[in-house]
Amino acid sequence: MKLKYIHIVAVVILLIGFALLHDLYHTFLRYAIMGIAGYSAILVSDISKKWLVTFVIIAIFYNPFMPIPLVGIAWFIFHILSIIVFIIASFLLKLDEL
Repeated sequence: MKLKYIHIVAVVILLIGFALLHDLYHTFLRYAIMGIAGYSAILVSDISKKWLVTFVIIAIFYNPFMPIPLVGIAWFIFHILSIIVFIIASFLLKLDEL
């Protein structure tokens, strides 16, 4: 599957996360976004160190095993920033063969 489509799936998952803020979906969201960000980091590691660091930071913040305790507006802002990053990455990264 192309990385662009994987990033679009991440955006959809994050957008649904605004509507479904209960614990079960939030746990799924953490696993899914951590996995997508980690996978993206691996794919871009040889191409761009900036994107590598960006995806690693997203993966760390969405880590369900040792969650970072963001609350309220801080979590909302990071959620929005993650959506923006995945949208920009889906258009800027030229990894169509991956």
